Amino acid sequence: MPAPKIKHKYSDYVKKIIIDDTRIKHKDYFDMKYLYMMCHEWFMEHSWGSSSDQKWPETMYLHRWLQSGGEEIWIWWRFRKQFNRFLRYDLDIDWHIVGMEKAEMVKDGKKYKMNKGECEFKIYVKLIFDPQTEFDKGFLKSIKETFWQRMYYKDILAHRKQLYHQVYLFKQAVKTYFNLQSYLPEAENHKFFNDDTLHTPFTDPAPGGPSGGN
Repeated sequence: MPAPKIKHKYSDYVKKIIIDDTRIKHKDYFDMKYLYMMCHEWFMEHSWGSSSDQKWPETMYLHRWLQSGGEEIWIWWRFRKQFNRFLRYDLDIDWHIVGMEKAEMVKDGKKYKMNKGECEFKIYVKLIFDPQTEFDKGFLKSIKETFWQRMYYKDILAHRKQLYHQVYLFKQAVKTYFNLQSYLPEAENHKFFNDDTLHTPFTDPAPGGPSGGN
């Protein structure tokens, strides 16, 4: 029997552009409840999620208490924004909190109930061309490369910049809450890579990424 073909969730998509792949890690005091609400509200305000909890794309929430001390939490958010027939924004946020304990912090002479532990965000962002794989059916398959390279390329560049900027703003919000160092303006001429080769730069002559911003 032939060996089974191993596939992942992006195996069927020929054109996938990695916009960002980032980790943000913080080990100190934080308020888990407030952090969750802040991120939830941010994605609602930027039209990534619904106000309905039933429609919120939280695919996993695992909370366990460890015998060695502290709590561990896993949270997966899987945002999918269908921009039009040919483009989809994919934004995956993986939370991982380890060693979380209740704590108190004194600031300006006042005590605040907080949490203490290590919190990590893994942020994966992709731009998916032809999410319904329409170009792999019938005569459209023969014109897929032509449509991609000659007719839709400039739109891809514009969407890439827009999606990158939104993710940049979210990262800044998280870093601001954690009081981590951030750099403004962002360095110009960012390079992005196509998943198909992982070596071919997907760039444009204009500066990549936003310069400045809040």
